[in-house]
Amino acid sequence: MAGQRGLIARYAADYPDINYLVKMNSKTNLVKTSQDDPYSGQLHDLEAVLAMREAGVNIVGLGYTLYLGSEYESTMLSEAGQLIAEAHAQGLIVVLWIYPRGRPSAIARRLPRPSRAPQASRCAWAPTS
Repeated sequence: MAGQRGLIARYAADYPDINYLVKMNSKTNLVKTSQDDPYSGQLHDLEAVLAMREAGVNIVGLGYTLYLGSEYESTMLSEAGQLIAEAHAQGLIVVLWIYPRGRPSAIARRLPRPSRAPQASRCAWAPTS
């Protein structure tokens, strides 16, 4: 089950057999895309999640949301990349939720509609050494 760290911490003792995936970032809809490009910053570090796992919570992975096309895209990609490397080193899986977002005019200037999906799919592939 994917969820926020606080919800998992609250209910994991009641449901110990569930595999948990901790969402590492989040945002609200209080600021509309027409006002500012979306940014969903990292809320906590991996050490906090590992402490929960060491305390017996069945955490198997992390989740992170990216908004491609946002002016904050590079920040989110950097945060996600660092989390992925750290999580994999600890034996955790990582799930990315990736959405095309941002001010419509900014996205339209960057890519015509038919080419957005191939551009987004490039972010899902990472070569291994």
